[in-house]
Amino acid sequence: MHQNQLLSWRTRPCWGAYSLEAAKTMVHSFVVARCDYCNSVCYGASAVRIRPLQNVIYAAARLVVRKGKYDSITTDLRNVLHWLPLQQRTEYIKVSLLSISAFTKQLHCI
Repeated sequence: MHQNQLLSWRTRPCWGAYSLEAAKTMVHSFVVARCDYCNSVCYGASAVRIRPLQNVIYAAARLVVRKGKYDSITTDLRNVLHWLPLQQRTEYIKVSLLSISAFTKQLHCI
């Protein structure tokens, strides 16, 4: 299924058949993983460049928690889904990768 079809408001009634965990897993595999794929490009980018991708994540989160198009999603993003906003997610992944890289290089020196 194409990403635009997945997030389409016309397919929204179909999502009622899935549990929160199943919907969360499907959206994470289709949408959030795609946003993470090129997150190194987003590192240090301006908010104007990141905003369209953040809007895709907001739409996906609304779909999972079954909120309306104009309902606030930021608290559910953090408290229910445990997803970080794209800017913080990019920084977290970058720091994690640098830490793992430094740790593995340190192990190779021993």
